Amino acid sequence: MKRPAVQLLAIILALACGSAFAQAQQGKPIRMLVGYAAGGGADILARLLAPKLAEALGQSIIIDNRPGAGGTIAAGILAKAPPDGLTLYYSDAGFVTSPGIFEKLPYDPVADIAPVANIAALPLAYSVHPSIAASTPAELIALLKASPDKYSYGSPGIGTLHHLSAELVKKQTGIRMTHIPYKGAAPALVDLIGGQIPLAITSATAALGQAPSGKVRVIGITSRERIASAPNVATMSEGLPGFVATNDLFLLATGGTPPAAIARISAALKAVLAQKDLVEGYLAQGAIVEWLGTEEVAARIRKDIERWRVLSKEAGIKPQ
Repeated sequence: MKRPAVQLLAIILALACGSAFAQAQQGKPIRMLVGYAAGGGADILARLLAPKLAEALGQSIIIDNRPGAGGTIAAGILAKAPPDGLTLYYSDAGFVTSPGIFEKLPYDPVADIAPVANIAALPLAYSVHPSIAASTPAELIALLKASPDKYSYGSPGIGTLHHLSAELVKKQTGIRMTHIPYKGAAPALVDLIGGQIPLAITSATAALGQAPSGKVRVIGITSRERIASAPNVATMSEGLPGFVATNDLFLLATGGTPPAAIARISAALKAVLAQKDLVEGYLAQGAIVEWLGTEEVAARIRKDIERWRVLSKEAGIKPQ
C-alpha cells in the first residue's frame, strides 16, 4: 500500500535534483560544437543564434568548429562530454544520414545523444544548366524518365542529404541518372554553370544566389512550401507529391543530461527563435525557422535515421 507513495516521492526528488542541477549550470559558459569549418553555412547560422541564446540563458556561448566526416567528429566529441548541458552540438542532417553510410560510428546516435530542440530547415535545390529543356519539377522528371542513364547530376558528396534525396527521387519515379560527387556545393555549381553537368543538387541558398545571372535555372526546392525569398520557385513536391528532403538543423546535448537542463535550453531556444530579427537573419541565409520541442525532434530524428539507413542500404551507398 505504501509503494505508490514511495514512487511519488522518488519522482518529486528526481525533479527537484534536476532543477537544482540546471540552476547550478547557470552562469557557466557553454561550448557549442559545429561540425563544419568557420565561414560555412552551418557556422554562420550557429553564430547568428549563439549571442541571442546566450542572452536568454544568461551564459556565454563559445563556438567550437570541429569539421570532418560529415559532422561525425563533432558528434563524437559531444557523446564523450560530461552530461551537464554545457556542451551542445549545432547539428544538421548529417547526424541522421551518417548511421546509414558509415559501418561504425564513434558514438551511438540514440543512447549517447540527447535531442534538445529543432531550430530550422534548409531546403535543397534542384538546378539545371539553361540548355536543359525543363523549367518545372514535373518537366524535369519527365525528361529524365524519357532518357534513362543519359543525364548525370552533381552533389556535394557521397552520402550527403543531397545525394540521398536524388536516390529518393529515383526510387519514387524509376528514373535512372548518374551521380557525380563533388567536394562541396561550390565546385558542383561551377561545373553546372560551365555545362560539364546538366543537373546539380545543392543548398537552396547557393543555387538561388546564382539564379539571377541566368547561368543556372532553379527547377525546384525540397521544402514543404515555397519560400518567401523565392516565391516563383516551385517545390519539388509540386511535381512529385509528398517529396520533402530538407537539411534540418537541431540542437543536441550529451546523453544522460538531466531533463531539467534540456528543458531549460529548449525553452530559451523557443523564445529566441520567435524574435523577428533572428527569423529574418535565417531567411537571408535560406533557412526557415522551425522550432520543435524535445520529444518531437527526438521522434523525427529516430524516424529519419531509419529512413535514410534503409535508402542507403538499398542504393548501396558507401562512404568516400
